[in-house]
Amino acid sequence: MTASMGRRTPAGEAAENSVPATVVARQVDVTEKVAIDLPAGLEPTGSCAWTPSKGYAAWTKYGEVTVFDENGHRAVELMLLSAAACLNFFLVEYAKGRNLPVTSICVTCDGEPAKRPERLSRIVSRVVIEGKISDEERRKMLAICERACKVMNTLRNRPECETLLQSPSGRQIA
Repeated sequence: MTASMGRRTPAGEAAENSVPATVVARQVDVTEKVAIDLPAGLEPTGSCAWTPSKGYAAWTKYGEVTVFDENGHRAVELMLLSAAACLNFFLVEYAKGRNLPVTSICVTCDGEPAKRPERLSRIVSRVVIEGKISDEERRKMLAICERACKVMNTLRNRPECETLLQSPSGRQIA
């Protein structure tokens, strides 16, 4: 499984098992999609719903994301894409903020599947920084930007995960 942010692969040259790096966002009204009992002023950061008539619908506060359907992304692909995009963003901002002569930055995240429980046992990020900078500057960029990447920091530090079951009316089911 692979997610990549950076250079696009020319048409017809898709890497084996590669994941498209584009997510098309359309503005949606979150209140139409799901009823979730959240504290006042908060809205869901990421949500996914399913109905027999409409299939899957997934969205963030910025718009809808196609998932699971014929041309949709899979959840693990989106997780890997999130890790690649986060690190890519900080690397780009670092280079731009320092006026470094960088011509391209590509971050690819690959995951190795494991069982019992179903998960990725390993995530490998590959970073290519093109431009007229030294390898020492590349290492410095990566070290600083890895510390800023909230997605990978979250994965590395095993967050507490909690799942709450609610009735359609919003009442929490024990």
